[in-house]
Amino acid sequence: MKKLILFFGFCLLGFYSKSQSNIHKITDYDFARIGVIKNDYSDMERIRLQENRIKSRNSIRSVNGKITSAVYEEFDRAGNVIYKKVSDSKGFLVDEIVRKYDQNHNCIYSIHTYDGKTTEVWKNFNDSSRITMSKQYNEKGEYEARIYEYDDNGTKIQKVTLYKLDSLAPVKWMIYSYYDDGSQKRIDYFNLGELVYCWNYECFDKGELAVIQTDTASSICIKTTVDEHGNNLKWSKELDGNGHVISNLSVYSPSGRLKEIAKYYSANDQLIERTLFFEDGGTMTLNYDKKGVGRVVSETVYDIEGQMIYGVFGYGKKQSYTWSDYDNGLLSKMETQRGKSVTIVTYEYSYFQ
Repeated sequence: MKKLILFFGFCLLGFYSKSQSNIHKITDYDFARIGVIKNDYSDMERIRLQENRIKSRNSIRSVNGKITSAVYEEFDRAGNVIYKKVSDSKGFLVDEIVRKYDQNHNCIYSIHTYDGKTTEVWKNFNDSSRITMSKQYNEKGEYEARIYEYDDNGTKIQKVTLYKLDSLAPVKWMIYSYYDDGSQKRIDYFNLGELVYCWNYECFDKGELAVIQTDTASSICIKTTVDEHGNNLKWSKELDGNGHVISNLSVYSPSGRLKEIAKYYSANDQLIERTLFFEDGGTMTLNYDKKGVGRVVSETVYDIEGQMIYGVFGYGKKQSYTWSDYDNGLLSKMETQRGKSVTIVTYEYSYFQ
């Protein structure tokens, strides 16, 4: 029901400081995503809701015939979700979100109430739909703001600055630098004016990390090669949240079509995750046991529209199976079976005239 593997969730980017173990949990990918999140759904799903003139959607979740929760959503005519509420098995409201958008489908205001606590967020965007400012008041009434600066084209991030309360002095900031060809050179993280940490993109000739990790620096290495079939192989290496070096591989056909994305632990070339992109537009993602036994622990298949067809999760007695039904391209039912437990989510829609 949620495209957890191909669409990597949604978050408001924060700044990270060193943990007690000196492992820095932020990666190049986190920074690259700044300002690109517009909605709770992919543009593909937003367009699908728009084309079907969906006004609202109500989904009911039940386990072995007993209702456990319900989600009600309202959309504008462009397919943006403008209201969402989640109720528990007794019908009590537990989560509520209200959103407003600009003409480019960027969410410029949201108010989120969860468990009685409210957070408000305001955002501004440039002509390239990149976020330039965000500010929020959390459930404690604490103020926080981020300012995003870009190059002259308004697309390549240059600096992100964090402010707290109503102070005019920045608390933390990130500075991004690039090589002449436009590729990433380094990211410097400052806290109260002091350089705390640096992510650099300098590699040895063989594509190995120049610096694995110190208390103040780590490397992210990117290298492109061509295999015997003419496929372009783009390798990148970085650290995960536990200090392990991760190798990411993207395979492109000679014509430029993305064919595969894979992720490995560099120390032993252990495969962690693999996504295959079929010529018809469908995809399949496999996740592997991190214990290194090569066992597939989840398999998820999506169609050309990005909608999940089926998924298999876990193994042995803990294995579960999920499959989806669609009506005129709209999700109508999702069923998950795990042992004797059957979870069913049904979807009902209303339409604009």
